[in-house]
Amino acid sequence: MHDLNLKEYKKWQCPFCESEDIDIGGMVDVHTQVFRDISCNSCGQRWTEYFNLDSVQSPTAPRQYTQEELECIEATKEHIDRVRVFLREVYMHLRSRGRDHDKSKLQDPELPVFAEYTPKLKGLTYGSDEYRECLKGMQTALDHHYKENSHHPEFNKAGIDGMTLIDIMEMLADWRAATERHANGSMDDSLVKNQERFGISDQLANILQNTVDALGWGDKDRDK
Repeated sequence: MHDLNLKEYKKWQCPFCESEDIDIGGMVDVHTQVFRDISCNSCGQRWTEYFNLDSVQSPTAPRQYTQEELECIEATKEHIDRVRVFLREVYMHLRSRGRDHDKSKLQDPELPVFAEYTPKLKGLTYGSDEYRECLKGMQTALDHHYKENSHHPEFNKAGIDGMTLIDIMEMLADWRAATERHANGSMDDSLVKNQERFGISDQLANILQNTVDALGWGDKDRDK
């Protein structure tokens, strides 16, 4: 981990690659110094900011840590660092999914079919009889698409139960983006209809709804 003084760069960005996609840890104070660990999601560099508190006036004496507490702080920092490593792995997987999402639609055999039917689907309500009838004409392309893309429950025989959390997050983002392709697109309605369509359990449905609400993807947040 690199040690870096805050004065060496001017804004919240990585001093190595200048990316603003950084994770900033919480402040930890030890005696007269405060520090926090920072990592860059773009280049993977990590560094520590230190703040000297010698000039800070405090109404009470500085907190004195026991040896056990100092060891606990160090052990916790190591744990936090490991969690960041694993979360970065999740981030890299999601980043890859975003880069490769629906690439199979850009070539045969899917491209001609989606070029024909996508404009037709735009004017239809998701899940309606007309919508399902339109999908029948796309079946050959859809079969190929589902076979190539694991963010669709149809990708495997187990459906939703055979998906990973990475698959599910890409699926949820796909559903959200799809609402923008319909005049009356509704994320809330999509969640309800897809729960029935794919046999999603109530527990997972609640998790999906909670995620949508937390990300501001619900209908009530669309116009904000």
